[in-house]
Amino acid sequence: YLSPLLHLPAQRAEARPPSITAASGDIIIDYASHGNGTPNTVDGSQTQQYQVAQDNTMLCSTKGGSGSSTNMSWTSGTISLWASCSVVVQAASTPPSQNSAFFGLM
Repeated sequence: YLSPLLHLPAQRAEARPPSITAASGDIIIDYASHGNGTPNTVDGSQTQQYQVAQDNTMLCSTKGGSGSSTNMSWTSGTISLWASCSVVVQAASTPPSQNSAFFGLM
């Protein structure tokens, strides 16, 4: 059995976004948070999934894997401390067949 989650780097940082490596076809999911409650701008290479800026700010974005190391980052002019976690969801090597147990339950 191979877990679809490849990496789970997490960090508390002041200036450096998390770096993660994902193969082509994989999907990187990035979660970030800070306590300021101000809006942020997602990096242009990522797709913003959600951003909730109230008492605390919660952020989520995705990006396709490229086979090399990449940074997942957000920009805010007023935040110096934040927490971030990124996971890689690995692409399936082969799709399930119609004869699999999963399809038999439908």
